Amino acid sequence: MADPKLIPTLDTTFNLLDRFVSSLNSLPPDGTTPPPDSPSPLPLVSTCAATLRAQTTKLSLLIITPPFTPTAISGILSSLNDAVLPSLLTAALLLTPSTVTKAYSLETVSLTKATLRDLRDLARLVEARSKDGKPKAEPTSQLKNDVTAATGKIWDDCDELKKLADDGIAGFVVKKAEQYLDLIKDAVKEIEEWDPEEDEDEDEHGFFNDEQDTPPSLPKDPQEMSPISTPSSQPTQDLHNLRSAVLKILTRIPQSLHVVIAQRLKKGLPPSSSSSSSSSPHPINPNHLLTLDTLLSRISQTSTCIDDVAERLYTHDALGAMLTTEKARAYVVEMVESVRRGWDVKPTRASVADADGARAEEGGGGGGGREETKEDRYIERALEWIKSVGTTLPQQNADLQSRGTVT
Repeated sequence: MADPKLIPTLDTTFNLLDRFVSSLNSLPPDGTTPPPDSPSPLPLVSTCAATLRAQTTKLSLLIITPPFTPTAISGILSSLNDAVLPSLLTAALLLTPSTVTKAYSLETVSLTKATLRDLRDLARLVEARSKDGKPKAEPTSQLKNDVTAATGKIWDDCDELKKLADDGIAGFVVKKAEQYLDLIKDAVKEIEEWDPEEDEDEDEHGFFNDEQDTPPSLPKDPQEMSPISTPSSQPTQDLHNLRSAVLKILTRIPQSLHVVIAQRLKKGLPPSSSSSSSSSPHPINPNHLLTLDTLLSRISQTSTCIDDVAERLYTHDALGAMLTTEKARAYVVEMVESVRRGWDVKPTRASVADADGARAEEGGGGGGGREETKEDRYIERALEWIKSVGTTLPQQNADLQSRGTVT
């Protein structure tokens, strides 16, 4: 039977956790825009995460260390119920897409929900310990292991939440962009290391094993062999040419994205002009939130495209490989273009063509009438670097594509 002193507090904890998770699950897509003079919720997230981690540590020790003391545990749960959990929920709700980018808001909500769910698991273990009827006895090894595992999950959740808040939006965007860049580099390297000749060898081996009664070690009568069975080096050479054409473009993508990350995301992201947000760690000018969201979306799509290019190469889809490569290149051009003018130039809704025309009239520099910086020159080179490479299907593969040989 559970200790009567602990039951009401535990019930409150369970109810709050369920309600808070439900609230986070039912958020509108764009959230709600807080008043412009409201302070940043990021310091509150950081403080709540640190406090919850510390209280979880105390709670876990009280569960597994005899004697089991409901009063002490009730005190910790009450402090979580009254202050920490409501504050954490409030902060998560205030970090909306319109104030911190959609990606950052989703990450905060996701981590907050994980924290609340893992805390619920630990609260269930408190309930189980209170019902065992042996407050002075050593808890079972299974219970100790479960408490340790649940506590470790909450620690990880709190550490991630605190880092997310302390790094701010700029740090989060850089981290995500670098993660996608690493995936892109790995995918390009995989294509570089792919050998079409090995593919051909594997196909031939499978052909003999699956469809022919004659083992490969026993040659057929040349009179009985059809011309199409005679190996030809031409298809393999076509695949080599196709891979070279694709890599001519793909190898430039990581280099251009590296410049965007190094010269724009890691440098120059300005704080919000609002004095009320000055207390926020690394706040971002609201005018640039859409640009950052678009950058993360496009770099993710670029990574997906390059994975698709690899798959199309392996299946000898020449046209599909080149079209997908061009799609990836277009995403990169869009990303570099979006940060071409720098963060100290207020973004407008003008089309890319209008922006290009304006930059041409200004002499092609950073734009906005400001002096061109070293970072601007790096961006211009990256843009020229990715724009200067074309996507032309090698003639042999184009012929094969038209005849249906490469599908």
